[in-house]
Amino acid sequence: GEIENLGDENFRILETSPHGNKLKPGHLSGNRFELFLPGEAEESFIEARIAELRSEGLPNYFGVQRFGARRDNHLAGKRILEGNRKPKGGRAKLMAHAWQSYLFNRVLSARMEGLAALLPGDLAWIHGKGAVFSVENPLEEASRVAAMDISPSGPLPGRKMSLPSGEAGDLELSIIREAGWTPEHDRHLMGARRPLRVPVKDLAA
Repeated sequence: GEIENLGDENFRILETSPHGNKLKPGHLSGNRFELFLPGEAEESFIEARIAELRSEGLPNYFGVQRFGARRDNHLAGKRILEGNRKPKGGRAKLMAHAWQSYLFNRVLSARMEGLAALLPGDLAWIHGKGAVFSVENPLEEASRVAAMDISPSGPLPGRKMSLPSGEAGDLELSIIREAGWTPEHDRHLMGARRPLRVPVKDLAA
């Protein structure tokens, strides 16, 4: 196959074999990047941004590719769900998931100023487990937030998604309702929580 033919003076493929399980979304543990900044940037500025990313994490936005070349996949997904249609086929599911992604991004944008802080009623994401728990007293969890052990989570709305309560729940519902979400949209979506930020590992200039 094509994979076996890959290679150059630095590497060659010795052997390939199929894995026993299919890869699913979320199986990727991370990516590695090298960024080159054009022009001149003061070293102090770069070091300050690196320190900020280390301490506060990276905002976990869905990128523009999720929304298509015309940036309107989420609107198509909203129309599918408003028509009480189950997203069938890859394209329809992609559109419905884009609608979820759009709502998540709206919540994330609204909480950017407090990305490294919890609100009462938040569903805090445990980075080591991929699970959430309800926050009663944010001050009691402040050290775990600072250590990047836990983070606020945001919505990928669906019938099995847990909702935050209290201040966090009121804020989240007001944002997604203003964006056009209604409970009827969740009928054909599973739903999940997603951390509003992610740790950045092995960051260096």
